[in-house]
Amino acid sequence: MKREIMLRLLAESKGYRLDDTGLFPATHGSGDKQGVRARTSLKFDTEKEVFDFLGFPWLEPHERNL
Repeated sequence: MKREIMLRLLAESKGYRLDDTGLFPATHGSGDKQGVRARTSLKFDTEKEVFDFLGFPWLEPHERNL
């Protein structure tokens, strides 16, 4: 499994949604399996801070889709 997918699944398991625009608290709408998108992402200065927050080892961008 690609490491980027693993990171997104880890975020989901911890109650967050990770996409190319940021890390968001997961919210759920009634009857919506995908949930409703939170509008405000958590604030991080670097991608490494996101990895640290989720407890995932830092990977350089070229290492993520191996």
